[in-house]
Amino acid sequence: MYTNKYFKYTPTEIALEKALKHIKPIEDVEEVSIDKAVNRVLAEDIVANNDIPPYDTSHFDGYAARYEDTIEASYETPITLIIKGEIKPNTIVDYEVKAGEAYKISTGGYLPKGANTIIPKETTKIINENKIQITRKSKPFEHVIKAGEDYRRGETIFKRGRIIEPKDLDLIAYMKIRSLKVYRKAVISIIAVGDELIAEGNSPHTHMISNLIREFGGEPMDMGIARDNIEDIASKILNASMKSDLIVTIGGCSVGSTDLVADAILSIPNSQIIVRGIRRVPGRQTSFAIINGKPILMLPGLIQSMTIGFYTLGVPALMKLSNMNTHCKKMVIKVKISRRVKVENMLPFERALFGRIIELEDIPKVELLSGSSMLRRMIIEAHGFLIIPPFKREVLEGEVLEMNLFKPINLQ
Repeated sequence: MYTNKYFKYTPTEIALEKALKHIKPIEDVEEVSIDKAVNRVLAEDIVANNDIPPYDTSHFDGYAARYEDTIEASYETPITLIIKGEIKPNTIVDYEVKAGEAYKISTGGYLPKGANTIIPKETTKIINENKIQITRKSKPFEHVIKAGEDYRRGETIFKRGRIIEPKDLDLIAYMKIRSLKVYRKAVISIIAVGDELIAEGNSPHTHMISNLIREFGGEPMDMGIARDNIEDIASKILNASMKSDLIVTIGGCSVGSTDLVADAILSIPNSQIIVRGIRRVPGRQTSFAIINGKPILMLPGLIQSMTIGFYTLGVPALMKLSNMNTHCKKMVIKVKISRRVKVENMLPFERALFGRIIELEDIPKVELLSGSSMLRRMIIEAHGFLIIPPFKREVLEGEVLEMNLFKPINLQ
């Protein structure tokens, strides 16, 4: 707990651990139609309610037949099969294939009893509408998708905590599931701070943070811009605390004469500053507090510092708050450095360097970007950032390091 606004920089991992202790996952569950489920967090496991496919299924347009009837087929000794009927896709039939018989079948059609191979249409010679001739031996279950080959009945397909993606909906709809139980979206209040923003009537950073919140499953609530005034900042924070699950302030969190967010928080009863600065640059001013148990993330106003601060403390906090299964979200990948770069470290801080993937290899090749912490270009061009330890003075060409991605890869 801190009783003044001044920094006491905390190692990043410890800062994150301290912050997450004050984040309680949302327990509220609601049911939504599958068409409104994208980017929502599952509150239940989705289990296969049947074998998928439910029956042996044809992978080709052709003829369902008995493998045994094709064994002697060749160009010299073609085999003739009698066509007994036709099977359409996804149609359950009670037909049975007997010796010397076949059924015309479409891709997606269920094999009749006795059939154990599919003869593609293009490999046959049609004698008439009731007879075909084959000149090659089939294999058992050739061109057949076996029942349950995709998923077995009772198999867990999606685990609780998964963020639903558009591609998931095809399988969910196939199982005739029309609605899903999901966690209520975390409501995140955003308060931009600064007289200069009021004069301009706009906070560009708010748009970025709002959509990052959406990307990680939250619902942003723009609480407007606070003046560089303790009372105005405190009033907006108190108002936000009654409407949201987490509060994010942007700007005003350093120690200058107009940096008053920490003072405003400390002026509110039952408030505590849990983390006052982190050992990571850019982003060292990033801080974390609570008011009446409600968490507050304080982000710096410079674009690069704000970005690193949000990904360092904000994303993990939002993922925990939203009940996201962090094990299914790959945020870190190994990359290879494209060229040697000197690192200007500020001890004892670790350095965040922005990286752009320039070649997709087994290990992607990354170009490290450099420039003033006020520049937006690096954020626009980067795919993520790398963390360089405090005492490392250079990064070598070909060196393999870990890169934190801006956009996660779904692993579940």
